[in-house]
Amino acid sequence: MPKETRRLAWITVLLVLLLAVNSCGPKATEAPAAEATEAPATESPGVFYGEDNRLEPYDTGVSDLQREMAANVALLVRPSAVTLNNGRATLTAPTLDQKYGPFCPGQQFIDQAVPGFCTGFLVAPNVLVTAGHCVKDADACENTRFVFGYQMRRYGRPALVPASSVYECETLVTSVREPEGADYAIVILDRATDLPGLVYAVDDPVEEGEAVLVIGHPSGLPVKVTNDVMVLETDDNRSCFVLNSDTFGGNSGSPVIEYDDPARVVGLLVRGEADYVTDPLSSPACVRVKTCAWDASDCKGEEAVKMSALHTDILKALEMAIP
Repeated sequence: MPKETRRLAWITVLLVLLLAVNSCGPKATEAPAAEATEAPATESPGVFYGEDNRLEPYDTGVSDLQREMAANVALLVRPSAVTLNNGRATLTAPTLDQKYGPFCPGQQFIDQAVPGFCTGFLVAPNVLVTAGHCVKDADACENTRFVFGYQMRRYGRPALVPASSVYECETLVTSVREPEGADYAIVILDRATDLPGLVYAVDDPVEEGEAVLVIGHPSGLPVKVTNDVMVLETDDNRSCFVLNSDTFGGNSGSPVIEYDDPARVVGLLVRGEADYVTDPLSSPACVRVKTCAWDASDCKGEEAVKMSALHTDILKALEMAIP
């Protein structure tokens, strides 16, 4: 993208967002669960509700628009997990089964590698949003790489990731971690991507019973799209809402997106149920994904921070990041 064109696009984004209204309410009051990320981290979404609805980007249940949005979603990894050579990025990691198993028969994705520990997404060409517990401070930001395009192909292997799709942290604009409320970080990358970023909502449009979707890297896996998600609880006086997404520790920082047009990001996934449990009936012992009822009647649900809670800090980042 030519420099002048990119600068004009930035200015347009900033002017549009300056007109939006920040309607953030008080913080949530429910305590977070422990997260399973790289070693596990501090907070975690992780469970599936009813049936496992995680899809590969190439699956027929994923729309072209959802694939385009997935391109704006990054996997967060440590520098030791990625090697750049001859224009390519190689991600090295154990499989899901090796890291969290042994899994019981019938569990999905157990042979896929898990190099990541969190998810993030673009709101502008070089401004990325993630969970605050994923990037806690400037040192953590410096020790993180942001990888775009890490996904599976139909033939069962990860897509090749060009070295140009790996980014570093230039500036940590802010990291907010409130155990019972907001949990987000905003990062300026070391250079602009050729991606536009996802459009987000600041008017708290989410309603109970509304269909949404989540795109992210569960347990650090290649990107997955989770459809058939419902908002279970929301309150104008809270900065967070509850949903029944099939999400896991590495999904922290994933965008929660309106299912229908205009398909805006309405939330940032930050915490939820434990990921995996030992099957008490298995012999020898094996691990399976924790399962809850689809309406979460037997679980507390997953929790996302409303994008309105981030809006002021995103505007600050956009002003800092204009080329």
